[in-house]
Amino acid sequence: MWWRSRQDGPGLVFEAGVGPYPYYDTTDASYINTPSGTALSYENAHGGGALASAAMDWYFKNGWFAMLRMNDIEAAGKVRSTALIGGVGYRFGDGS
Repeated sequence: MWWRSRQDGPGLVFEAGVGPYPYYDTTDASYINTPSGTALSYENAHGGGALASAAMDWYFKNGWFAMLRMNDIEAAGKVRSTALIGGVGYRFGDGS
């Protein structure tokens, strides 16, 4: 689900959202003895969690915008990640 305070500017726009976060990974499990020697075994780790995001965007009249976004991922105590992202951009051909 995603929510926006209003359509693109000019001006300040707030955004927020939540949704599922499936993950898939192959990790080293352990060393095992084989007839030809010692080998590393692998384990497929997968599961799910939740992703939450919040953003503030400032749209200028000339097509430029600046944004600040925070994403948070949590997956059943196994995966936890928080990121803060900022940037600037330009919207081509939006006609406004």
